[in-house]
Amino acid sequence: MFDFIEAFGGIQSRLAELATARRTDEQLIQLQILMDEINLQTELDQENLRLGHEFHRIIQEMAHSEVLSRLCEQMWAFGTFAFNNLVTQGAQSEHVELRRSNLARLVKAIEDRDGASARTLTEIWLTGRGGWFAFDPESGAEKA
Repeated sequence: MFDFIEAFGGIQSRLAELATARRTDEQLIQLQILMDEINLQTELDQENLRLGHEFHRIIQEMAHSEVLSRLCEQMWAFGTFAFNNLVTQGAQSEHVELRRSNLARLVKAIEDRDGASARTLTEIWLTGRGGWFAFDPESGAEKA
């Protein structure tokens, strides 16, 4: 599972980095509008998953990389499975706030055309255990 998450995070982080250099102003506005919708979410549920997928789809479009975007889209099917079976079990409201905060920082990095930050933020979020699982930093263990 972690191999998949690491690969998925690597591709998504590269797309975020490319998006900072290749995005249009119209695409940035589209991402900011979606972020407003994400900010209204209070539960880590199917709607939140749909919005997250849409968020990353917009970043894929911003990157203008057909090959990476297609590969990433194929990975979303398994990502959805992982979300449904791992994340929603025991997901907490603080996870929603953490996700919202991290996505807002990513939008800012894209807006500022800061490729290094966009790549790092995406990689940390998607490959870090906190991005997919509830994580107990004291014990280093994943929580169900």
